[in-house]
Amino acid sequence: MAEAVKLASKIAAKPPLAIKYARSAIYDGMQCDLQRVLLIEAGLFAQLYSTEDMREDYAAFLEKRLPQEFKRQ
Repeated sequence: MAEAVKLASKIAAKPPLAIKYARSAIYDGMQCDLQRVLLIEAGLFAQLYSTEDMREDYAAFLEKRLPQEFKRQ
């Protein structure tokens, strides 16, 4: 149980929109063939790429710092 709580805490610290899209990709991926899943994933990535959270996370990575709080979407 402690490991599950630990994992849930790590996931909860990530950008909410990215979590939402990851859940969607996982759920859809279990019901589709690989080609369709790859198209779904590419579409979701393209949508996430233009978000403010992505820009902040990328900047934090390059500057070797923790990202500021993510937007709650």
